[in-house]
Amino acid sequence: MKIAIIGAGAIGSVTGALLSDKGHDVVLIGRDDQVSAINKGGLLVQGAVGSKRYNLPAKVSLDFAPDMAILAVKTQDVESTCLAMRPHVKDALIVTMQNGVKADEIAVGVLGRDNMVSAVVMYGATYLEPGNISYNFPGGLVIGLAFPGAKGEGDALLEKAHDVLSGAFDLHVSKDIHGTHWTKLILNLNNALSGVLGIPLQEVFDDPRLCTLGVALMREAHEVMESAGISLMPLPDLPVERLKELLGAPPEVSAGIYGNIMRGLSKDPLPGSVLQSIQRGKPSEVDYLNGEIAVLGMLHRNPTPLNYKITKMVKEVEKHGRFVNKEELLEAFKGDM
Repeated sequence: MKIAIIGAGAIGSVTGALLSDKGHDVVLIGRDDQVSAINKGGLLVQGAVGSKRYNLPAKVSLDFAPDMAILAVKTQDVESTCLAMRPHVKDALIVTMQNGVKADEIAVGVLGRDNMVSAVVMYGATYLEPGNISYNFPGGLVIGLAFPGAKGEGDALLEKAHDVLSGAFDLHVSKDIHGTHWTKLILNLNNALSGVLGIPLQEVFDDPRLCTLGVALMREAHEVMESAGISLMPLPDLPVERLKELLGAPPEVSAGIYGNIMRGLSKDPLPGSVLQSIQRGKPSEVDYLNGEIAVLGMLHRNPTPLNYKITKMVKEVEKHGRFVNKEELLEAFKGDM
């Protein structure tokens, strides 16, 4: 199958590499520096499954009609990317792979809903430098029909996506992919802590006080989701009931459990999506992570001061280029938890 990976960053590059291992004809679409490095020396993926160099073709724009187009850009880039790719993907199966809960809605406004499948990514990757990606930890994909009213009731779409992706990934199908995205959003909220501090997630969660703050961000998000009537769906190896038990435990208990999980994610530094964007001088996706919780709180008159404040702090780092230290961060949240 001819597959275009639209967005050859960390997740997109790993996705393309793993699909090419299964014999698919993969083309990476990315930024100039990444494309140049890949075309010159190949794509080096190292980490969770060893080290391998992939000689994949790379382009700065989509100029052919793929059978499948995997959208792996950040949510803030979805609209402009979809506008650019629209002439070539009329008959392609579109798979979205963004964090947060807004990407499908944005994409369908440009591309329509008939050929769209949504995916929740459960593996981790880091963009080290052009042509060099760290595959931090393996995981699976959860897929589901982005819009149930899609052509053919969606069965054929999901079957096609399943046939292609299941060879490369531990694949799960969700009957409510939007509920799955909301659950994953809770887990992604701590990317903001790494972004504000400028340190990998393992180092963030090496401090018990920051573990407590991290769980507080998640607990606040879960509470406002419940007040908004949002139904969460399970993730692989994480039933909703277990997540609720974690967030409902005494703070010192939940912080200890979650800290252990985060420190054990990868033996290599794991900066998270927000910090990776900041390090590359790009706007982060914080508006679609913690900012999403802040907006939800305002809409339902249920204040979310923790997620609102960390969103503002990320934006200050983006604006001024200055990370804060742990003591400054904790002082900023003193009295809020």
